Amino acid sequence: MALNAQSYTAVVAIVGTRPLTQTFTAKFRDTPAFVYFVIANAIAAAYNLEVLLIRRLILRRRMAGLVVHMLDMVIMALLATGAATAAAMAELGKNGNVHARWNPICDRFGSFCSRGGVALASSFTGVALMMALNLLSAASNAQCSPGQ
Repeated sequence: MALNAQSYTAVVAIVGTRPLTQTFTAKFRDTPAFVYFVIANAIAAAYNLEVLLIRRLILRRRMAGLVVHMLDMVIMALLATGAATAAAMAELGKNGNVHARWNPICDRFGSFCSRGGVALASSFTGVALMMALNLLSAASNAQCSPGQ
């Protein structure tokens, strides 16, 4: 999504026999929801990479494992909200809003919408995997807890 951009040139008027054209560009930076989506995924990727690199050092202590589990849940929530906001804007771009008189743009920026859709599908897959990992982590922490 961070590299997603597409231009579209349209004829806006004809002066004599010469058409006047206007170039329109769709970029992910034009929509705050897409910017939030990219930032949320970047934070999650950096966090997960860091945890993978220092996992052996952290998980030797039980309390540190609990902190990592809690941070994993925060990251999952961050990913879910980023994907949800981007999905809402993608739906608006695809179908528009008749009541607000916002026209859809995917008929003109097809590849922009297609790449955004792939990014969204990948992100929702990542959210599902994070949820599965969180459930496994919770089950692992429950089995390791003393006094049961």
